[in-house]
Amino acid sequence: MRRSLLVIGAGLTGLFAAVVAARRGAAVRLITEGRGGLVLSHGCIDIWRDGDLRFSLGRLDRSHPLRIAGWSALEAAFAAFLEILHDVHLPYAGSLDRRWRLPTALGTTHITAAAPVRAVWTVRRKRRLSSRERRTTAVGPPEARGRARAR
Repeated sequence: MRRSLLVIGAGLTGLFAAVVAARRGAAVRLITEGRGGLVLSHGCIDIWRDGDLRFSLGRLDRSHPLRIAGWSALEAAFAAFLEILHDVHLPYAGSLDRRWRLPTALGTTHITAAAPVRAVWTVRRKRRLSSRERRTTAVGPPEARGRARAR
């Protein structure tokens, strides 16, 4: 018996849920109104801002969705998300274990778990960064650097 899923909303979470369910064989129907908020997004994948995520999960209220899901489910979902982006030629680099500090247009830093590979390396290559900026600018893993240079 094929399962059916109705997803309401075409935001990042709704789209991710729809794609994962479809890849697992479900008949998916997506309902949305308007364009959604993705057009206003900065493109980064923000999961946790303060402290170590793995440690912090245990300190959350027992009813919090991240605590209920647990670390292994969060890792699996994050890996699946990065794989989907790679499959559609939008490679992201990132990790749940390491937070990146990316420069913003206003001169501050944005803390995130993942960012588009090309955007991270374009920022680094096009500007001559001060030593202080180098400490707060994200750099991806070596395999991400190779993909970014190839474009």
